[in-house]
Amino acid sequence: MNAHEASNTSIIIPLITETIHRLWFLTLTTYYAMKYLKPALIVIALVTIGFFGYKAFVKKSENEKEIVGSIRVEKEGTRLTELASLAKISFADAAKAAEASVPGSIVKGKLESEDHYLIYSFKIISANKEWSEVSIDAGDAKVLEIEKGD
Repeated sequence: MNAHEASNTSIIIPLITETIHRLWFLTLTTYYAMKYLKPALIVIALVTIGFFGYKAFVKKSENEKEIVGSIRVEKEGTRLTELASLAKISFADAAKAAEASVPGSIVKGKLESEDHYLIYSFKIISANKEWSEVSIDAGDAKVLEIEKGD
């Protein structure tokens, strides 16, 4: 072996050794990451989904009852024109029923589908500035729900 070959070997062997050490380190860290870090990340993801996604999966809280009206709407997202054709009472009659149930002034009102039933929903503000939301059945003008707010 001449001097040139000896110098190449002295450079190549440490490079190969260093490469083997780095690959071994990478293999070990990948193994431990998969063994210990992956389950931890899964637990963190599940806790996060559980914490932030709870409302998305739960229809109503314990305080709220499900609205049951007289006109069932099978498909959520039904167009307003289709909903209006299903209503048996007018907007004006529903507004009168809402004002009779909660004294105050109607600020907003709409026809909508809630819990698969057709309702009129009204926001009412009282003389002492308290808000209420009143849900009126679009079939018989019965008060289905009154929610008090700030």
